[in-house]
Amino acid sequence: MGVITGMDVDEALVQISVIDMNDAPKFTSALYLTNVTEDSVVGTSVITVNALDQDSIMDWNHFSFSIENGNENSSFAIDPFSGIISVNAPLDREEWPLYNLTVTARDNGSPSATGTTNVVVTIGDINDNAPKLTLTEAQVKENQPQGTIVCRLNASDSDLPPNQGPFTYWVVKLSLWSHFSLTADGVLFTTAPVDREQTFLYRVLVAVRDAGIPPLSSTTTFHISVLDENDNPSLSRNVYIEVKYFGSSFQGGMIGNVHPEDQDTSDTFNCSIKSGPLNMFTIPNGTCELWSSPIQGEATYNITVEATDRLHFPVNNSVYVKYKGFTNASMDSCILFYVSSSSMEDFLSHKYLRFAKALDSLFNLQASKTHVFGIKLIGTEILLLAAVKNYNGQYLSREVAIGISVGHKKLLESQSNVSISHITSDPCFTNSCQNGATCNKNIYISPESAVLESVAVIFVSPQKEIFNCVSGVHCEEYSYGLEELSFMEFPPLDRRSNLISLELATVQRDALLMYNPGGPSSQEFFALELVNGTVHLSYDLGSGPVSSGNSSTVSQPSV
Repeated sequence: MGVITGMDVDEALVQISVIDMNDAPKFTSALYLTNVTEDSVVGTSVITVNALDQDSIMDWNHFSFSIENGNENSSFAIDPFSGIISVNAPLDREEWPLYNLTVTARDNGSPSATGTTNVVVTIGDINDNAPKLTLTEAQVKENQPQGTIVCRLNASDSDLPPNQGPFTYWVVKLSLWSHFSLTADGVLFTTAPVDREQTFLYRVLVAVRDAGIPPLSSTTTFHISVLDENDNPSLSRNVYIEVKYFGSSFQGGMIGNVHPEDQDTSDTFNCSIKSGPLNMFTIPNGTCELWSSPIQGEATYNITVEATDRLHFPVNNSVYVKYKGFTNASMDSCILFYVSSSSMEDFLSHKYLRFAKALDSLFNLQASKTHVFGIKLIGTEILLLAAVKNYNGQYLSREVAIGISVGHKKLLESQSNVSISHITSDPCFTNSCQNGATCNKNIYISPESAVLESVAVIFVSPQKEIFNCVSGVHCEEYSYGLEELSFMEFPPLDRRSNLISLELATVQRDALLMYNPGGPSSQEFFALELVNGTVHLSYDLGSGPVSSGNSSTVSQPSV
């Protein structure tokens, strides 16, 4: 009750009670900074975080800690009651040098209240990574004087200073015959001139050590390539060139490189014809490519070619060129020899002429003459195509020729120093198709010639395909590929049964698939094309062009 005085003033005592609300726990610091070395074992204490909650209700002032974010690879763990953060997994500074942990303190209220702080943990470096060379190869010219610097080595180290450089280098197991030496600061130099023709590649075992405590080192094989110089004179070369052609004439073209023999690899040669039919053969200036003019029928030529490496005295090469054709009859009667050899170059240089001579000697006993008119690399084997003709001009049947060859296989192998795996007339005998495709004998002669070269023998012959593969699983990966603007050409067909079946695949939306023109003065034509991804058939039989589209399969009598 208030008291009334003569001053007309009332007084009252008011009591205000403040009701407690669930406030979030507060950390003693908004940011904690600490560090730990990367070699700390699991369980090592890193830091302790603290928080306060002054709520009056027991559930509100009891809380627990947890790490919410930034804990990559679960590298750290926190005790929910004490706030001690410890190492939970092996640390690697080179992989993760710093962690920014978001730590929370959550009370037991409903709903709970949460306080947050950040703990930044810096991972301290130890010397746990050996240095590595940044480059592992270099080059040096041959014939350089002793003391020539090859290169200056450099190394990298994932650790931080002082666990990096300065690096120390040395050669492991340095022999008395080594041509190289290495200073402690990484300068690699020659101790004697090197000769590429004796050794073109040196392998030096190099060690590098860092400045850490304890120091770490690594060893690396360092490759030194010796660069060529023109320090060897050219040598004369005897070259035997066989030129095979389909039909009655050779159309002309490049038939081989007749450069001299030379131990140097970087030399450039210049050749010229000194003797021989200049109207038949030419060599473009600045090269040694021998080009032949067109020729009809069989012929042989002897040519002398002067060759120089533009530094030493020129030498003369003897070149023997032999032309011989083959026909459809040769193809129909041919037998296939599959022989093993380390390379095409090795076979041509050392075994081809011996094989051809051995084969010819064998059939001479049968009053016959052989003709090897094709050589092709098939996988790891070399395929030779040959036909046998008797002295009366008739081809021996494939069955007879194969029977004689198989019966004398060991003789052929011993005389030619080759291993013959198969003698057959069927190119599908070896099952060359993949992905379950069916092999189909289909000998195709390309108008383009392949020039197979070696030191002693050069073999020139039209490119050949002797089989194709059809109807396999994913066989499109091994189908014939046609470059842009290329084409297949068919001879005139029998009007009574002119049926052509082709299966084509292309990524182009517009393409000309087939075209058959009329005569020189005729407007007639037949065309099959892709227009915006759709097959269109167009033709003109004299009454104007007609076009039909929107069909994936087109059947039409040939014109």
